[in-house]
Amino acid sequence: MLNIHAGGSRATLCTQIVLAYPRRLTAWERFGKEIRGRLTPLLKTMSKRSYAEINFHMTWHTKSNSPFINERLEPDLYAFVKNKVVTDRQTYFHAIGGIADHIHLAASFFPPFEIDTWIGKIKGASSYEFGKDLEWQSGYGVVSFGTRDLDWIVSYIHDQKERHRTGKISARLERFRDDDYRGR
Repeated sequence: MLNIHAGGSRATLCTQIVLAYPRRLTAWERFGKEIRGRLTPLLKTMSKRSYAEINFHMTWHTKSNSPFINERLEPDLYAFVKNKVVTDRQTYFHAIGGIADHIHLAASFFPPFEIDTWIGKIKGASSYEFGKDLEWQSGYGVVSFGTRDLDWIVSYIHDQKERHRTGKISARLERFRDDDYRGR
């Protein structure tokens, strides 16, 4: 129920709105309603096309950090994961690499997407494809990066074996969360 009462002299014209509930709107709530009212016609005419630049570096480890990814399995595993990324309409593949106990992957994503679900599907499909030859830990690591860092990220992923051999790794890009995580 909405009743509008105007009262007072010319100098103190007062408009009072009485709503069905006793709480009055705050200044921010009134401002929000006003802005939404002004934007509604614009939102109806906006293009349905969208632009997104969402780049992720991802890593996940084999179960118990066992060296499942050997020279025989590596090319097939990388090709399988790359194919899964390339055929997904919401992703764009950049690079894949790793060592015997973990992989690194760089990809760009287009909304909407859920990164944890997406990684789970990639890990599950690859485990299913390669059977007992490949098992993954339940955790993963994700770091977002800007497009200007793409070349460095791709180089980092392709040089994994050399970087681990020489100890020139980025702690930020090697981190992941697994079952042993205790909030550290």
